[in-house]
Amino acid sequence: MQYSKDLVLRSQEIVKQVKEAEKLNKPIDKLVKEQIAIIECQKDEFIKRADKLGLDELGKARVEIQLYSNLKFWAKKIGLPVDKYDKLIKDVQIRILGEENV
Repeated sequence: MQYSKDLVLRSQEIVKQVKEAEKLNKPIDKLVKEQIAIIECQKDEFIKRADKLGLDELGKARVEIQLYSNLKFWAKKIGLPVDKYDKLIKDVQIRILGEENV
């Protein structure tokens, strides 16, 4: 999956569809997994662009942590493991703050 404006729009549509499905007590697993894939793609693209643009490490870390938090939120929604996202968030915090401060 490649990052594009279409993916952003699809992500927004998924949010609406999940809300509606939850109201109607319908399954959301497929939608949530698609959302996770979109956010993963956005994360990868962000990291590439941030490096090219020379974004400072603190700014880059803030966005990375937000993206990992979003991934964790969606994974929790359908009972997927979130340990990997907790580890990724902690890794970013250590990278920025140092291990002794996390």
